[in-house]
Amino acid sequence: MSKVAVVVLAAGKGTRLAQGSPSPKPKVLYEVGGKPLILHTLDILKQIGLEDVILVIGHKGGFVQQTVGAGYKFAVQSRRLGTGHAAKVGLTLVPKDTEHVMVLNGDDSAFYKPETVKKVLEKHFRENNTITFVTLEPKDPAGLGRIVRKSGKVVGIVEEKVATEEQKKIKEVNDGLYLFHRSWLEKNLSTIKKSKSGEYYLTDLIHLALGKGEKVETYKLDDPSEWKGVNTPEELKEADNLMKKKEQRL
Repeated sequence: MSKVAVVVLAAGKGTRLAQGSPSPKPKVLYEVGGKPLILHTLDILKQIGLEDVILVIGHKGGFVQQTVGAGYKFAVQSRRLGTGHAAKVGLTLVPKDTEHVMVLNGDDSAFYKPETVKKVLEKHFRENNTITFVTLEPKDPAGLGRIVRKSGKVVGIVEEKVATEEQKKIKEVNDGLYLFHRSWLEKNLSTIKKSKSGEYYLTDLIHLALGKGEKVETYKLDDPSEWKGVNTPEELKEADNLMKKKEQRL
């Protein structure tokens, strides 16, 4: 695992979790199962031997530093300009001899099984992919980017707001964990165009790589419960209950 660095996106404000008010703490510090979301994610990375971890922090980022403690690098995203921009900020702290970079969200990755993340890494290495990213089929795919395939191969990701009625019927979605060949990522991250909303999206790299004929593959979760988005108080409560049940089974 020494050739892999991990960039954890942890700059979210958690405004919706605070019901529209300024959040008293960063989104990744909301707790499930009696522990901040970010600590669950970092535990998973530690269990599979991923030790070079960069956290991209923003809103009240000092609290994140205090919570996770020593052993991590911190890159500050001073302006929230999207996931692509956050990954670019994090990449500045990735050592030059790193061959592969994992990028994942610190607010929805608490439920992965360590062995699942290890399988994603093994697939990425074995197939020598430029990009490997994780997908799943949740019960309700509303609001998530749909995976468009042709003859079984990925040909794109379509965000719901621009999807056709036919594309909205697609169940498979992108869950926000990516592995990139580092040299390709470094060359192409700065070429992402700003969206109409003023942000740079990491998913644009999928379209870019496919357009250039690069090898882009997916790892589909067998168990959809390994991914859990936490954006509202209701989803936080649900995630908390799920984590408590999971820990009771261990």
